[in-house]
Amino acid sequence: MNILICKSCFSPNTTPTCCTHCGSLFITEGADKNVIDTFAPTCLVHRYEGSDLLEPAAIVKEGKRYQYVATGLLEYARPTKVAKERVFKYDQALLDSVTLLRKERRDYVTAIDTRMAGLWTQLQPLSR
Repeated sequence: MNILICKSCFSPNTTPTCCTHCGSLFITEGADKNVIDTFAPTCLVHRYEGSDLLEPAAIVKEGKRYQYVATGLLEYARPTKVAKERVFKYDQALLDSVTLLRKERRDYVTAIDTRMAGLWTQLQPLSR
């Protein structure tokens, strides 16, 4: 199902002609295009304290202390509030590097857990 996000009210719509929320007519092509039909990230956000997860996001609205960002197409209607110091310039190479390192760490921890479980199966009960 194709979803269009109205640029005036950020409501998700499945009808290709007009917004079901505010009633504005959709223009889907050209310089006057007034819908968002694909997610195009404009920044990286770090939402969780103590985490190394960076997420691609698009800035929907700016406040004095917070940025309101969407991490997906459907989040434009209800953007997430993130402190401005946790919003960074979008860099795909950096995001790919962080994602690769996170995957390597997860694989390493999984391998250690598997080896540890194997050792625990070798334990013999103490007989008296």
